[in-house]
Amino acid sequence: MCQQLLAQLFIRTWKPYKVLDLQIGSANPENEAAEANAKRMRKFDPWPVFFKREWNRNWPFLVGFAITGAVITKFSLGLTEEDAKNSKFVKAHKR
Repeated sequence: MCQQLLAQLFIRTWKPYKVLDLQIGSANPENEAAEANAKRMRKFDPWPVFFKREWNRNWPFLVGFAITGAVITKFSLGLTEEDAKNSKFVKAHKR
């Protein structure tokens, strides 16, 4: 199986040498399954196509991260030096 994968990698990488038919043990069911999987694998889409396809599934997560980030930023920017001086947490960690 490893030899066949290396052969396929060689053939895909070096197209001028595709004349070399390196199909080793093609009667093996494992090899046939690997070939079928390789044929079914999709190529990567360009980023705009990917984001358009995945938007419907991922928008709740992105909106949740944006809201959470905005809330954390608002509260952390609202803290003053006076708040830090009075904080038990800051006092405990300044030791």
